[in-house]
Amino acid sequence: MTTSARFEFTDQAPTQVSVSVDAGLESKGRLLEHLAQGLQFPDYFGETWDGLIDCLSDLEWLDADEAIVDHPALPRLPPRDLRLYLECLHDALERRTPHDRPKLRACFRSKLKTAVDAALAGP
Repeated sequence: MTTSARFEFTDQAPTQVSVSVDAGLESKGRLLEHLAQGLQFPDYFGETWDGLIDCLSDLEWLDADEAIVDHPALPRLPPRDLRLYLECLHDALERRTPHDRPKLRACFRSKLKTAVDAALAGP
């Protein structure tokens, strides 16, 4: 079972955010497009969950020390898609080593921890 242990929960936004994900993203397509633009995914990104994991697992095209996916709020996705999105983030973080650059971070506000855990637990 996937847990939120690899995610960062904080009361403040990170100082340099690569892409910010919030409640305004209400569909899988919009979320994936937003992430692709914010993280400059290559043209071969197919806007699928597997493609998201692949791109987040790599990120070698970014000229940065860190790639931060910040969540001031959770996207308003259907429950299944929200769970799949969070699992993709988790899987990408699991694939990366401490030596990979840029470092990938998934940050959430502390108040979202219960909702993230509930989404990962599923129905």
